[in-house]
Amino acid sequence: MEQGYRALGAMENHLQSRRYFAADRYTIADIALYAHTHLAHACDFDLTAFSAVRAWLNRVAEQPGHMRMDEQPAEAAQMLHNVGRG
Repeated sequence: MEQGYRALGAMENHLQSRRYFAADRYTIADIALYAHTHLAHACDFDLTAFSAVRAWLNRVAEQPGHMRMDEQPAEAAQMLHNVGRG
């Protein structure tokens, strides 16, 4: 958890003076970082103290064509459930 909070702190510091991570616009860097960061709460990370990160998460989610990935089709969920059951 400590390393995760350290990473969130670095992100927070960066985003306090920028809207995005690279090139001062939405890029693949934001997409890559968003993929993990938007699920931080599911791993018990509290983002309350990271207002710049939360604002950035909202900006990324508002991008045209943004697709939520927090829901899986039932078939995929069942396949993941059965992995390793042999």
